Amino acid sequence: MSNSRIFAIYRLHWKYVLLYFILLILLGLFTFFIPFFDKNYAIIPFVLLLGCLVFQPKLKHFSLQIFTLLLALSSGIYGFSMESIKDYPLANVIYSTVRLFALDVDPVFSKNGDRFITYPPSIEVARWSAVAYIISTISQLILAYFRQTLRLWLMTNKGNHYVILGLNQQSYTFAANLLKNKNNVLIIQEQSFSLENDLKQQGAVLIQGDLLSSTSLRKAAIHKAKYIVTLHQEDTYNLNIVKAVHHYFEQEKLRLKKRRITFYVQQNHSQTERLFTQLEKKVLTESSKITLHLHPISIHELIARQLFDQHPIYKHHEEKALQLDSSPFHLLIIGFGLTGQQIALQAIQRSHFYHKQPLAMTIVDFQAKTISQSWKESYPRLNEMANIQFIERDVEAEDIGKLVEDQHLPISSIYISLDNDEKDILQGMRLHQRFKQIPIYLKLQQDQYFAKWLHEEEAFHHVYQFGALEDVLTEEIVIQEQLDRMAKLAHAMYEEKTANSKAWDELSHFEKQSNRALMNHYETKLFLLGYEAHEQIPDKESVPKDTFTTDMQTKLEQLSIVEHKRWNAFHFSKGWDVYNVEYVTKTNHKDPENKLHACLVDWDELDTISSIREINFKQYDRDTILQLYEITEKMDKVLYKRRVDRDIE
Repeated sequence: MSNSRIFAIYRLHWKYVLLYFILLILLGLFTFFIPFFDKNYAIIPFVLLLGCLVFQPKLKHFSLQIFTLLLALSSGIYGFSMESIKDYPLANVIYSTVRLFALDVDPVFSKNGDRFITYPPSIEVARWSAVAYIISTISQLILAYFRQTLRLWLMTNKGNHYVILGLNQQSYTFAANLLKNKNNVLIIQEQSFSLENDLKQQGAVLIQGDLLSSTSLRKAAIHKAKYIVTLHQEDTYNLNIVKAVHHYFEQEKLRLKKRRITFYVQQNHSQTERLFTQLEKKVLTESSKITLHLHPISIHELIARQLFDQHPIYKHHEEKALQLDSSPFHLLIIGFGLTGQQIALQAIQRSHFYHKQPLAMTIVDFQAKTISQSWKESYPRLNEMANIQFIERDVEAEDIGKLVEDQHLPISSIYISLDNDEKDILQGMRLHQRFKQIPIYLKLQQDQYFAKWLHEEEAFHHVYQFGALEDVLTEEIVIQEQLDRMAKLAHAMYEEKTANSKAWDELSHFEKQSNRALMNHYETKLFLLGYEAHEQIPDKESVPKDTFTTDMQTKLEQLSIVEHKRWNAFHFSKGWDVYNVEYVTKTNHKDPENKLHACLVDWDELDTISSIREINFKQYDRDTILQLYEITEKMDKVLYKRRVDRDIE
């Protein structure tokens, strides 16, 4: 085993190593500084230290057993070989040492063979260490047998735990990350899973049962949960689980205490969004002591969101993004499954800069014609936000690089999202051979270590990995507490300026999404102003508010137009359309039920809507820009001047 490996294990289990060395020091003090002890006892600490090195992978779970076993064996062998009244053969020494674990000491320390004598110190240490080993081992076995029962009892009585409904690769990864953060995790599983014992060892409680059964939900104390999560791939099954949980709360409402619980539900397809919305309304309006807030999530959307959080579209093209007359960014997306579609949607929502031309995207997939039709039906107005070209090709068999060259596509970034890691890597290497200066992003859910090495190599430094489940399915990203904190700040400032606005908890899931999308563009707006937000950096001068206000006023109108385009793009990416101006009255300008809004028009056309409603809608966009400094302060951050990186060539 390498030195780095040993060091890593010791660093992980430092508390157990510290316990060993404290005990070793005590033995050393007794051995060398107390006259009663023979100096030859130094062999005992040496054996313990050697055993510590040998058994160090097991230190975390069996530290007491390992220590007492080694101490009993080393002290026993020493005592029987060195302290007996006559020469004692090695075989007898080993036999007598083993008999200590039967709670018996062979009478070889007095001439008459008397058992009831004062034993040498080494034998006293050995026999009591053997007793401690037996007690600790039996206790460990009993605890191991009843650990799940005990944890279940503690967790369900205390409450405030995570309940995960169903166990698959995604929920396993999320549960493992929760356990790393010391969360209490309870999982109801219908079928066995290969890694379930790993979760148990980490501290999770697993219950075998029907996910739709009130008995299973009651056993999991789901009414005391902090969060409920289900990550099945089928949207309809997830909806069925939501109905089962809601039915349980209704059934038990006379016995339950008032509580607010957020339910994170996997939703992969835009076509089921209306079903989730209707179910959310039903769950919130029906009387129950448990207020159940549905929070639909998509792992594919989380992957795309993290991708652009870490690698904004303007990365490697900052000078271009700041120019008014520059050409649009052109993204090449290879593979247009659920992840590829979310990459496109997130790109459309975030790609709003000073230039007027919309984002360009070329999408290559072996089912491009079928997918393009479904895409246009789901998002009929997105063509106003992006120029999208669908090309049907067998991406495994055909040369996509040659296709790009033949069509003279001015690609700025390449995103590869096929159905397995190997295909992504092979396609990425083919394209990198032709386009060494174009950033290439590979979706690698399992091979992230290889991808990290690849990026660190000078020859491949423009190749990046994204989409590793271990990095995406974390508490921070799934529960979105940091993003929600920012979104709540933005909404609170909106509330202060708007009459009859709703509190955050009263907002629909779509309205909360709108606030989150606003804050996803926060850093881009700061970038366009020439700033970046950080926690206070010692000895670095931050930007005072008056300087920011002066700079911002010169670009206020441009940034307000950018914000309005972003707002339009978000609504269009959620299937919204324009509410005909003929139906706009002094009291109404939208139809949320049918996803229609009169303000989903160009900036200049807002004046017409404003005059009818007698509301300055443009000012909403301006206020979003004006409040950037205040939001930064409320996030406990400060602004600094940002250095613009040169574009790659």
